[in-house]
Amino acid sequence: MPGSGRKTVMDPKFPRMPFTVRLLIFVSLLLAYAAGVRYLARRDAALVAYLYSDPSAPVAETADRVRRGASEGQLAGLRQRLPGESLYAKTLGDRLLQSTPPQPDAAAAEYKKALLLAPCSLVHWRDWSSVNQRQGRMDSARKALEAAEFLAPNDHLVQVEFGNLLLAENRPDDAARHHRRAIELTPSVAPTIYPAYWEMGWTPVQVAERLLTDDPKVLRRYWLQCLRRLDPKGAGELWESINRAHADALDAESHRRYFDFLIANKEYSQARSLWSVVAARFYKQRPGDDPGKRGEFWNGHFEFPTVFEGGLEWRIPKSLPPGTGAVITSAEGSKPNKNLWIHFDGKENTAFSHVRHSFFVEPGKSYRLQYHVRSLGVTTENGPYVKITVYSDPPLSVKGQVVRGTGEWTFEQDFAVPAPAQWAEMSICRDRSPKLDNRIKGDVWFGEFILERINDSPGRQEVGP
Repeated sequence: MPGSGRKTVMDPKFPRMPFTVRLLIFVSLLLAYAAGVRYLARRDAALVAYLYSDPSAPVAETADRVRRGASEGQLAGLRQRLPGESLYAKTLGDRLLQSTPPQPDAAAAEYKKALLLAPCSLVHWRDWSSVNQRQGRMDSARKALEAAEFLAPNDHLVQVEFGNLLLAENRPDDAARHHRRAIELTPSVAPTIYPAYWEMGWTPVQVAERLLTDDPKVLRRYWLQCLRRLDPKGAGELWESINRAHADALDAESHRRYFDFLIANKEYSQARSLWSVVAARFYKQRPGDDPGKRGEFWNGHFEFPTVFEGGLEWRIPKSLPPGTGAVITSAEGSKPNKNLWIHFDGKENTAFSHVRHSFFVEPGKSYRLQYHVRSLGVTTENGPYVKITVYSDPPLSVKGQVVRGTGEWTFEQDFAVPAPAQWAEMSICRDRSPKLDNRIKGDVWFGEFILERINDSPGRQEVGP
């Protein structure tokens, strides 16, 4: 091609920067790099000077000494050593500390050597703090953790160890700040922290308010752990405290476990109030709402989906006996109501009592449970039936009509509640048959359950074992 040389064609979208601008950018980057190197050098020097000077001196003071040139020669010599030597010194210190008997003085010498070889190693500072704490040199242990926090302010282990050190010095308020920070950084460490505050006399409410964060998982785990050790009064106080400070943090499982806790401790009034909260939050029902006027039997017409497992809701386990099935489904035909469908496949002599529903009752009152049943081809004499158990002392069992063959009925079961019982359970049962032809087959649909209190004496009732 003609011409004396090749010309550079510039893309008009990306014009070439002026030389002055490029020079300014280069100088700025160079200055930033120099500042970074200077900062790292001063940081290393401060940490090393801490070891060479008075161990009780703050890191900031030793840093000032280094800036005046007190330890520059020492720092330059240390940087020429191999970093792997620090790991060898640490390992040797670990072995000395774990030997029988332990040798903390010799271990401390090795840990200090490791720090001199790698002054920016976080684990070495933690080791140095631990061995000093073991030897009773709490000031040195604390200063070592200050250096570790200086290196890694967001390391949760440093925060945990700092909090533990302050607890050992009987400074729980200062310790709580570090432990709370550790939980913020790594929520999974929370269960290992708050038992120490319980041992110091802090109440579960104080721990929740001072240590726990807004993380719902942390709050739920804490609530469930506390529930295993609290009495009803303490559990109620913690429940109110968490819900007041962290609205909606506790999930359905937290509510279910609390409900079971209240029932187990016979706190029926509180359990009733809690179920009103469950109905409002998980079913969007206001307290006292009863859209179908079903009486006191929750979800007796299956009008609500079972969004809450436990409490007053239907309990249908996922694992049922061989040859059986149970599911809530829409009824066949023209009836719009849902039903509880129980299926037997004819291959097993099944003992069945797995579908359950609990409800509140009042002592000394009489009740009537009414329900609709439809069956199709149910074999054997031992068909399914409804059993009511009132948890009195001793428990009272009321057995309903046994369903056989094909048909459609509305059954009623009347029962009286002995004092001081306030809790009852309904279950769908089938007893094992002793006869030769004992394998049950067929389908049964239960629905339209209504529990009402009656004033007259209870009618005929068959009392089971």
